Amino acid sequence: MTIYKLVRPVGASLSEAGSLRREPPRPVEKRDPTYADKYDDSTVFYDAILSGRTVTLVGPPLLNLEGLITGGDVRFGASEDPVRFSTVKHDRSQVSTVRLRDPGMGNAELKFRLSDGTRLALTPTPDMNELFAGRRVLMAHQKDEPIAWILDWIRYYQHEHGVDAVLLYDNASTTRTPEELLGALRSLEGLETAVVVEWNYKFGPQGSPWVGPNVAWDSDYGQIGAFQDARYRFLQSAVGVINSDIDELVIKTTDMDVFDALAESEDGVVGYGGRWIENSRSDTSRAPRFWDFFKMLKTGHPCRPKWTARFSSLSSATSPTCHFIRGADVPPDDRFYLAHFRGLNMGWKVPTRLQNVEDRGQFSVDYGVVGALAEVFPDTIPWAEVRRALKEVSRATPVDADRVFREWLQEAVRARCGVPGDSWTRSWFWRSNVGVLERDAGRLGRIAFDLEMGAKSIGVALSVRDRNHFDALREALTSSGIQFMGPLSGGMGFRLREFDRKLSREDLAEEIAALLTRCVRAVSAK
Repeated sequence: MTIYKLVRPVGASLSEAGSLRREPPRPVEKRDPTYADKYDDSTVFYDAILSGRTVTLVGPPLLNLEGLITGGDVRFGASEDPVRFSTVKHDRSQVSTVRLRDPGMGNAELKFRLSDGTRLALTPTPDMNELFAGRRVLMAHQKDEPIAWILDWIRYYQHEHGVDAVLLYDNASTTRTPEELLGALRSLEGLETAVVVEWNYKFGPQGSPWVGPNVAWDSDYGQIGAFQDARYRFLQSAVGVINSDIDELVIKTTDMDVFDALAESEDGVVGYGGRWIENSRSDTSRAPRFWDFFKMLKTGHPCRPKWTARFSSLSSATSPTCHFIRGADVPPDDRFYLAHFRGLNMGWKVPTRLQNVEDRGQFSVDYGVVGALAEVFPDTIPWAEVRRALKEVSRATPVDADRVFREWLQEAVRARCGVPGDSWTRSWFWRSNVGVLERDAGRLGRIAFDLEMGAKSIGVALSVRDRNHFDALREALTSSGIQFMGPLSGGMGFRLREFDRKLSREDLAEEIAALLTRCVRAVSAK
């Protein structure tokens, strides 16, 4: 039976009435006009997670607040027992821990008295790792994404990567409630667990290039905090978690899914690069869906990488961020790539992504995307447009019109050789235009005829595979009256003759076969 759950984190924030605030890390001259409104200066802890004797406090960087907390007093429960508080800084997040005297001290209030007199209090709640134990989890931090996109996104990952659990952090959506989002997930088949977390914290100001040049990503705490919360509250016993935005799909280049690759990884992380799938579609009369997009710029830049991780294998010193897991960086795995769809976007970061771009020859087709979407959504692919693109590729791909003739000639020569007991041991092509016919020649060992098929002539050469038989080959040809043009540069045989391609196909085959027959008889004579 599928578990559906709505979760509200247990956080603590500074009082709006007080003057104490987290100081911004960004220099004043680098802050754009929206910085102050977007910056979270009041949240101290996003969540408080109780696991055995340990309370894990996930939050933004404490910055100037850290000294006030460590220099103050931390107590737990009605008896206000003093507890030990420790904290570790990470990239745009901070994870703190409180050690309780014994597990039975849970379900009580944790109280902070900062050294400046400020007071904070929260009640930790037990972790929910059992909800995702043994699960293949898909996770996103999202706001106001259309329900249809979210369901398509989940269906894709179910089909292609065997996802059986979903963890969505809803970042204060305005177009629907978290309850409505959780209700929509009930329409999906094949899920074992679906959890929506009400993550009503500020996303945070962005960095370059969105707010100007040379601006560090130093203030966007909300999404990274969600990763840390998911790690400790939900995912310690999961098979792994795919970090993917709603407009991103991990494409397989082999039959292996990303969780199988993760199982092979000693690092506990699989990383992969990506490419942009451009906002160019023929039907703009309706809302876009994944299957409308499969074009990429011929000269486009890659998108940022993403990851799939097994948190139980990662040390506490590592730090998950949007594109990397700091401290556990691994080379990209070329068995996967990220397809980032520009057209499936609400435009909150880059409004121009909403504009449909006319195809004027600047695009090529991402056939990995087409193939994957065709498997998952076979009845919805715009096949007419895909076929048109395939025809364009066919027109642009040179056709080797001479290949049929070369293959016919090699087989025709082989069939026409009138050598008693004839047995060709191998027939193959080297560099596409040299047909090679091999056979055993008794005392000379294995010999090979090369049919070098040029535009105007067919050159025939004969060589031995053992250099020690070169002189015997010369003697056999000479004693049989077979003339040759000269030795091959490798010193293993002789160039015998060139045949003009003005001859008919049948005549070429007959004359070349006659030459090969004479040579075989000559080298086979005792």
